Amino acid sequence: MTRAPEAVPADTLAAIAGLVEAHSGLRFIGGRRSELASKTARAFAESGCRSWDAYLHDLSRQPASPLRDRLLEALTVGESYFFRDATQLELLATEILPSRLASHGADKP
Repeated sequence: MTRAPEAVPADTLAAIAGLVEAHSGLRFIGGRRSELASKTARAFAESGCRSWDAYLHDLSRQPASPLRDRLLEALTVGESYFFRDATQLELLATEILPSRLASHGADKP
């Protein structure tokens, strides 16, 4: 049974924010910090870890942690409308990418 989410201690939230950014590039600053806190609290409640220290330790494991993967999944949106718009993709393929490639010259990858 999943327990009710409990508030993330401020120092733990700061450490988790750093881990999330290091492993995914996601930054939770300003108003998004509360989103990080609420989703992290839910992920912790579902994790089975007995303490925030244990949870943070598991998130920090290298090379990977299943809990970290689940947290990152909870923090990201699983769909993108960008790839559903044919006009955007055509603009990318016919104008943006050819222009960028031409500006780099033939001798640069």
